[in-house]
Amino acid sequence: MPGGRGGALVALLLVNVMWGSTLPISKLAFAEFSPLALSALRLSLAALPLLGWAALRGQLWPPPAPLRLLLPLGLLAMGGNIALLYLALVQTTVVDASIISAVTPVGTLLLARLFLGERAGTRRWLGAALSLLGVAAVVTLGAVGGVTTDAPNRLLGDLGVLVSSAGWAAYSTASKRLSGGPLGPTLGWLFALGALVLVPLAAWDVATGGRFRPSPTGALTVLYLAWGIYVLGFLVWVSAYRYLDAGQVGGFFNLSIVVSVLFAALLLGEVVRPEQLAGGALVLLGVWLALREPARTPTPLETPARTGRAGRAP
Repeated sequence: MPGGRGGALVALLLVNVMWGSTLPISKLAFAEFSPLALSALRLSLAALPLLGWAALRGQLWPPPAPLRLLLPLGLLAMGGNIALLYLALVQTTVVDASIISAVTPVGTLLLARLFLGERAGTRRWLGAALSLLGVAAVVTLGAVGGVTTDAPNRLLGDLGVLVSSAGWAAYSTASKRLSGGPLGPTLGWLFALGALVLVPLAAWDVATGGRFRPSPTGALTVLYLAWGIYVLGFLVWVSAYRYLDAGQVGGFFNLSIVVSVLFAALLLGEVVRPEQLAGGALVLLGVWLALREPARTPTPLETPARTGRAGRAP
């Protein structure tokens, strides 16, 4: 990465600002694309350059990991998860979705403890409890906020985001078994498999009246979400580990949550409510406590998966 450690810090700052823009910009894009259509386009376009580069380097076949791992992770965790997130985002606010999805790293840490035997001390369990308490405050108190144009069914949307976050945490835990393969081809396969399940669903959705009215601005938005958020974001995130330790890289995670809330206010005019402030503070405190506990340094492929954002994807 140009600029060494300083360049890595600047790149991480910019990438987390980009990741923070994912949900607000996606919600704006729903004016031109249905959730399923936008999901399918993002994954399809993200897969193309990664698989093309892998083909040029002779890394496309055989697959970079066993198909018994790639198929469920790509079809369900990648494709199904982003579709669920977008379908839920239509029903709730970006502020709620940002706060709830922030609990993903804590869920990953807990699942890694249960299924991979990774150590979890008192600080990590306390962080998990605080994060879950914050999410509970956002979901339960937000449900009494009434119906608004940007959140027609806030409770349903919040619960959908929570299920999506749990699914992404499960994906992040399972993807640690992919750490032996090259990152680019592996991501390309996962994106392509996710697109494989979503493209037919999106085609059916559009054929039956789902929104698909792309403008030049909308097309650029899709390219930004696919190539900027997915491809560039993941590659920069992984490259930063050559110059920074895991704690420094992970410390940027909370920045994307704050940026997402700010963009929601600036671009969508969403108002941050008291329960969101309180719940968000508990979630971020819990994530900080959980990630601050000493743990082994993750491998490059594990690292982007633990963020829970590109992809939120972000």
